Amino acid sequence: MVTLSSLLEKVYKFVKEVLKLAEATERNRSDILETQKQLAELNEAVRRLAYEIKRVNDRELDEQEKAQLRMDKLKLEIERLLLEARLEDRETRADEKRKKLTE
Repeated sequence: MVTLSSLLEKVYKFVKEVLKLAEATERNRSDILETQKQLAELNEAVRRLAYEIKRVNDRELDEQEKAQLRMDKLKLEIERLLLEARLEDRETRADEKRKKLTE
């Protein structure tokens, strides 16, 4: 037979368990909210990092293009100097031939 005291004891244990579960649920909610906040902060940090990486890559590409343009400019300058030197060499040889012919 179920006595009043055993029934009250069962009700007490049940209420105690419900309160423990409610407390655990509240802790879980709090933990979930904190995790969501941390995740949002992490997402923002990743977004900023991706933006900075893109900026660095863009600057690097710009620097590579500038370096290529400088190299092209130097190449053209060297070609121009070589052409001038060849022309001067031809003129010098032509002058030397004329001198020999007039001597």
